[in-house]
Amino acid sequence: MKRYLLLLSLLSVLLSAKTLPSDARLVEGMLPNGFSYSIMHNEKPKDKVEFRLYVKAGSLEEEEDQRGLAHFIEHMAFNGTKHFKKNELVSYLESIGLTFGGDLNANTGYGRTLYKLSVPIGGDNVDKALTVLQDWAGGLRFNPEEFNKERGVILEEKRLRNTPSYRLYRQYSPLFFDGTKYNDRMVIGKEQVIKHAPVQRAVDFYKKWYRPELMHLVVVGDIDVKEMKKKIKETFGGLKNSVQIEPVSRLVPPQNKTRIISLTDKELHSNSAEIDYLERKPGTVTEEEKRDDLVVWMTSLLFNLNAQKEVLKPESKALSLHFDISSLTPVKRMYRFSAYYKEANRAAAFEQLYRLMWRFGKYGFAQKDFETVRTHLLARNENSYRESNNTKSAAFASQIVRNIGSGGVFVDEAYDYTLSKKLLHSITLEEVNKRFRKILGIKDRVIIFVGTSKNKLPHKRVLHLMAQAKKEAKKPKIQKSHTLTLLKHPLTPVKIIEKHFDQKTGIYFYRLENNVTVSFKPTDFRKNEVLVSAVSPGGFSTVPTKSLDAAIKAADWVVPSAPGDLKSYELKELMAGKQLSFIFSVSRFGEVIDAGSSTEDLASLFQLLYMQITAPKIDPAIANQERNILLTDQAHSDRDPAYRFEKGAKKFYYRDNPRIQFDTKQSIEKLDPKEMLALFKKKFGDMNHFHFIIVGDTTPKQVEKLISTYLGNLPTRTKNEKYDSTPYPHRKGEQYFVKRFNTTNIANIALQYQSSLPYSIRNAAIMDAVQNILTVRLRNLIREARSGTYGIGVQCRMIRELHNKTVCTVGFAADPARRDELIKAVRKSIAGFIAHGPTAQELKNYKTEFAVQYKLMQKENRFWSGMMMLSARFDTPIETYLKMPEAIHTLTVGEIKAAAKTLFGSDLLVTERLPEKKKS
Repeated sequence: MKRYLLLLSLLSVLLSAKTLPSDARLVEGMLPNGFSYSIMHNEKPKDKVEFRLYVKAGSLEEEEDQRGLAHFIEHMAFNGTKHFKKNELVSYLESIGLTFGGDLNANTGYGRTLYKLSVPIGGDNVDKALTVLQDWAGGLRFNPEEFNKERGVILEEKRLRNTPSYRLYRQYSPLFFDGTKYNDRMVIGKEQVIKHAPVQRAVDFYKKWYRPELMHLVVVGDIDVKEMKKKIKETFGGLKNSVQIEPVSRLVPPQNKTRIISLTDKELHSNSAEIDYLERKPGTVTEEEKRDDLVVWMTSLLFNLNAQKEVLKPESKALSLHFDISSLTPVKRMYRFSAYYKEANRAAAFEQLYRLMWRFGKYGFAQKDFETVRTHLLARNENSYRESNNTKSAAFASQIVRNIGSGGVFVDEAYDYTLSKKLLHSITLEEVNKRFRKILGIKDRVIIFVGTSKNKLPHKRVLHLMAQAKKEAKKPKIQKSHTLTLLKHPLTPVKIIEKHFDQKTGIYFYRLENNVTVSFKPTDFRKNEVLVSAVSPGGFSTVPTKSLDAAIKAADWVVPSAPGDLKSYELKELMAGKQLSFIFSVSRFGEVIDAGSSTEDLASLFQLLYMQITAPKIDPAIANQERNILLTDQAHSDRDPAYRFEKGAKKFYYRDNPRIQFDTKQSIEKLDPKEMLALFKKKFGDMNHFHFIIVGDTTPKQVEKLISTYLGNLPTRTKNEKYDSTPYPHRKGEQYFVKRFNTTNIANIALQYQSSLPYSIRNAAIMDAVQNILTVRLRNLIREARSGTYGIGVQCRMIRELHNKTVCTVGFAADPARRDELIKAVRKSIAGFIAHGPTAQELKNYKTEFAVQYKLMQKENRFWSGMMMLSARFDTPIETYLKMPEAIHTLTVGEIKAAAKTLFGSDLLVTERLPEKKKS
């Protein structure tokens, strides 16, 4: 009777809860065979459609002798289907402008396999895409020869996955998944199965689990919904269900106890602890669940706001403290509290973390902080709603896919905005404090220590530390409230002495009284977004070697300190609710400011930039924290083979050039905040040669007001700095750097070619063609034909500051036993490219891909900001860069062939990072 009453009560609660309404734009349905679909019209971007085929089967469905075959089948989807022979599928899709890995991809998880297609609309592209999806759903061929070749590719992927984080996950995951099939169904699978499983066992899995009743097609884009619905019925209606077996349960039952583990790894170079609380949480369906989502989010923001203050205290043993929320599975939420620290401070930092948790668990958060967080979330809600018309189809498709996995409701932006606003105004501090205590009261808990030492904290010691910390948690002191201001006095606008508008590019140019120059392009690509950047020549190339390290790190210490007399956490309070960010950096050849904000917060961003330039400082607490982080990272940095190898390779190739520096304990301790602040002021204190770039959703009237007020009052004196274009001397000819640093059986290989090519927009187009065409060619040769690697790529760049020096790098990872064979094959392929150039089809595919991508890029603020930045850096008319499509459209095989001879015909550095020799 009690159980019956409990079920009745639960049913009553569910019926009384108000269910969220599904977005009316989303058309959903199910075919008679059980195949589900979700279709949505969206014109961001125009003439493009996103497809996602969600198969509700993953590694959890594998039998013991199939471990890894769910993922293997995903690979076979690109190796021959009913309508496309081997290589025809990828070749066709690349011929219509798709990029493999970007527009064309797939991935496998524990509980699902997801296929992705992003297709430009035109000709019969959409119909062909549906044919591809139909083949993935029921038309894979499983050619034995291709199956056996793909074993090597997957084994190389498995080799790449053998990282410290993966090895640690393998050790601690049983604490989360004990008693479930998750425990022994890692997606990559077992090596013996990958090597030896008969192709029939993959076919068995495919026939058993790739059933229409377990499939869901998501289509979002610039399409006619009714027409698409008709096409889906025609394309997928004929699929048959072979069996009616239910997939494995995705639920992970609570263990309701504390599990503790201490782990290390030979490559690990940091120390941290985390406390994870686990709670069942399916997708959001009701208003009450939405309210709880917001309350939980507030607890995270409140904790992190206070954690920032905590780690800046002189007595803090933790270098950082954090609380974040993630998903262990689509229906299980994880609340993670973490601490990062020096190895020697493990116990003290862990105790500090738990003490802080229980300070708020016992006494709650402060009303002032609560209001700060509420203001932030309300502003974020407003900003999201203003930007809702800019949401791209890919983002909508991802959101729908998440809801398929979790069971959540896809809600339209207007409803979500109104509901969130109402809920945020009604949520109380008492409610938030109660929810935080509930999180700390969860019994299903995992504690993980990860560090560089094999020494473990005994379980009793950990529990004692927690009990002691909880007992010592004290009520936080009530901070005296005082008015926070950024600008002490209003600024008087200066005159704009030069102004003109380029009709062709839509760009305004301004010169202010203090000689600061500005370029501005108003756009409507993304509502409520404005990008602001600035560039000046010089950089650390002009800094004496003795001050080089301080110059490189100066901005990292200055910017977090907050300008003027504000503390870093006070600046966060002052900027609560504002959508803005900025970065100051010093590169080798220049100083850069990269910032952005919402349209309504643009004035606040300019105020903040003005203060950061005119009143910078280094807070002693920030300096102490930054130095301790650097010392902690450096102490164990050589445990990382990649870092150790890079350091050795650069020292070798550049003959121990003192300008190429790596941190040491002595160099970090030598850093002087006074010198760093002076260097920052030197680089950013005179804006005479800075050029500012503004792109986004604002008006000339607003921009002119802001730049005349804030940029016009920036200091400009006599700075006439230029960068030093002297290249670092390096070893000439063909060089080899081979070291046995890897702790796992993998070879990381790079071939780096250095040469020089006169800059022109045509040569830039040729270089882009070379790297793209050669990447596809080497992928087909080394990955597909030889099964020698999981991925291989070519990157070419031109360093115009160094007399148009070019660097082209070919990089891949492979079985050490095959490295000589594969390097020889790569070099032979490059030699063939030099001798004959690309094929006509390769060049045609590249031109189509560029045209498709360029059409999309032109509708991005970041694209125009980048073009205007190039124009300012090299004092070149922006029209030059906008001729790239024309240059690429007219490229010839002969031009590319001739350039390849230059790009790959000079100095070559071959680097090989190999496994350590086994000790006898």
